[in-house]
Amino acid sequence: MPRRGAQPSRQQQAFESLLDQEYATAHTSSTGNNANRGRARGEKRGRQSKQALVDKRDSDRLPGFALRDSLHSDHAARLSSPALEHLHSMFGNITNKSGISAVLSECSNSIEAAIEVLLAMSERNQSQAPSKSSPAQSANCEGVLSGSSYWSWLPEECKGLVLRHLDSKDLAKAARTCKEFAEHIREVRAGLACLNIPPGMNSAAMQGMVAAYTGATSVSLARCAGQLRHTVDFANAFGAVSRGAAARLQGQPLEKLNMKGCIALRTDDIATLCDYFDTLRGLTLRGCEDIDDAAVIMLSKYTAAQQTLPEALDTLDLGAPDGAVSELAAANMIPTVPSYRNVSLQRSVLFNSLVGLRHSEAPRNPHSHLHPVLSADEFEQSQGSSSAQRRQGQHLHSGSRLGLESLSLAGCEKVTEKGVTALLRGSAAAHSLTCLDVSRCAALSGNALDIPPKAMLKQLIGNCCHAITSVTIQLPSTAPLESVSLTGCRKLKQVYISAPWLTDLAVDDCPQLHSLEVQCPSLTALSASKCSQLTGFASVLECPKLQQLNLFGCRQLLSEDVEEVLESLPELTRLNVNGCISLSRLVLKACTKLEWLDCSGCAHLHNISTLSSALSHMTAVACQRLVETSLQSARVSRLDLLNCAELRNLSFPELDQAMAQQLAGPVHLAGRKARSKDYLSRRVNICGCDRLPEAVLKALA
Repeated sequence: MPRRGAQPSRQQQAFESLLDQEYATAHTSSTGNNANRGRARGEKRGRQSKQALVDKRDSDRLPGFALRDSLHSDHAARLSSPALEHLHSMFGNITNKSGISAVLSECSNSIEAAIEVLLAMSERNQSQAPSKSSPAQSANCEGVLSGSSYWSWLPEECKGLVLRHLDSKDLAKAARTCKEFAEHIREVRAGLACLNIPPGMNSAAMQGMVAAYTGATSVSLARCAGQLRHTVDFANAFGAVSRGAAARLQGQPLEKLNMKGCIALRTDDIATLCDYFDTLRGLTLRGCEDIDDAAVIMLSKYTAAQQTLPEALDTLDLGAPDGAVSELAAANMIPTVPSYRNVSLQRSVLFNSLVGLRHSEAPRNPHSHLHPVLSADEFEQSQGSSSAQRRQGQHLHSGSRLGLESLSLAGCEKVTEKGVTALLRGSAAAHSLTCLDVSRCAALSGNALDIPPKAMLKQLIGNCCHAITSVTIQLPSTAPLESVSLTGCRKLKQVYISAPWLTDLAVDDCPQLHSLEVQCPSLTALSASKCSQLTGFASVLECPKLQQLNLFGCRQLLSEDVEEVLESLPELTRLNVNGCISLSRLVLKACTKLEWLDCSGCAHLHNISTLSSALSHMTAVACQRLVETSLQSARVSRLDLLNCAELRNLSFPELDQAMAQQLAGPVHLAGRKARSKDYLSRRVNICGCDRLPEAVLKALA
């Protein structure tokens, strides 16, 4: 027996609770006879007193103790209302909230298990009684009761946008989930133009991946550069990619290959690449340090396959012997993979070529690799008109075998003038190469970047070629050259360019450049910033359509040279002469369309005058000797004259009007205040201009 005043143990509490329940169940029923009514009333009084004793004992029990039944009821009562409300919103059509609470308590308060039970109940109810709701409501209920998500409610466009955020591995996993995902992923694959092969893939996986993305015309092995270390690795990778591209029956041909960062790529690997791929139009070898002139000369001779649609396409048998396939290829003038390669690859390439031609009777674009074979008469006509086509600057896609159109050799330090000259003057590349990048090729020197007149180059990038000393480009009117970039060539001294269709020229950060002669009637943008030795700028600059001129940091330029150049630029809209410390004046009379002018930091500049009525932005910060500034534009939205301590005369139309209103007297006071607020909104900054007249300072206050 426990001591007086001590609390009972848990075992004793459980035993007393069981006795209380047995006593209550044994005396709950009454006889109802008149003879036993007195005894029933006595038992009722006894139960009430007994219940009072039980309540007293319950108050003295140890905290945290409860029987199993009471524990379940109390836990269900303490259940968070958001979870119960969520279940009721999902399954309120099959049972009430108390029923859902009971199911939840039977499932040990596991929401996931309760959802499974309620789903089973809903399916059983639907199978027993047909629904009277509309078909649309039934479909919505099925979408919700399926327990997956709201994916089926999304529009097709939203589904496509969601799937486009997945990488190739996640797309492959999602495609195995269901048919709907597989269909959407096929559409994503068909619309992907560039395929990045992830690292760690073997040849079979790489082949399947390339075959699955039928719309990818470009394949990048840049992420696999770390695992491509030997010739065998490159051969396996090239073979897998080519077999995957050949396995596409109705897809796009492989036209571009990116080998960026493959530092182990050598000349022998380039030969293997040329053997495996016969439809390439673009190749990126950025950062391939072992590429030399021999590899570049090999690429200059590379030609894309010449393909036709044979009448024997319907009779093509993929199971035919190797000799039959070779004979069919020879009869239709389709180049095949060399004999020492896999014969199945040869057969798949041939089949892909023939089927691709069947689905496109003519090339889809002028750069397509599909070129029909001409008859004898047509061939003679094409040969007779070839010179005329060449004069018009057009590519010869009829009866010709063209080479690469785009080639990047950036960072290939072993490439010299010999290799680049072979590219620009080679039989195949000279008539097809449109974009060439030889940036950071340290061995380039001499006249390596001189473009021959018959070249079809449109873009030349030769940044950071520190051994180049001069560049001379003189092209006829049919040459399509549009962009030249020679930024960061530290030893470049002379540049002479005459190109009728050139629109963009950049020679920034060439500290030894002292002579720049440009005769380009179509040029719109010229940037020669930080050319500190540039002096012969004004000798020849014939660019009547020039709109943007950047001369930032050209310390040796004189006012006479700049003004002479600007006289011949009527279309100029942006001019930057920031840091041209040798300028003493800047008078712009012919530049009537100038909108943006920056002449900050010109320490010897004392006069700025422009007749442009379109000028909206002008900056002349820290021009310490600037005395006079005269503008004729009524559209000035920002004028920054910070720390121009010697500035005495400032004139532009709205300032003159404000000063006139100020002198008119108090009648125009309200207008003067409005004008002053308008100037503040236009951010006219005259801080540090202490020598301006008092009237100007008041007008701009």
